[in-house]
Amino acid sequence: MAHREEALAYAMGFGRDLDRPLTDRFVGMYVNEWTVDYGETGRRAVRQLLQRAHDAGLTPAVPGSMFA
Repeated sequence: MAHREEALAYAMGFGRDLDRPLTDRFVGMYVNEWTVDYGETGRRAVRQLLQRAHDAGLTPAVPGSMFA
C-alpha cells in the first residue's frame, strides 16, 4: 500500500486492457486495510463461512482453535 503507483503499474500488465482508474479500483478491492489485518470481525466472518460450508456438506469440520 505504501507503493501504490508502482503496484498499479505492475498490475496493469495483467489487467487485460483495463484503464488506470479501473485498475486502481480493482486493486483497491483486494489491497486494503482488511488484507493487512482483518481483525476479529474478519475472523468471525471466516469462521461463519467455514461453518456454513460444513453445514452444507461442502467441507470437513474446522477445529475451533484454528482462528483463535
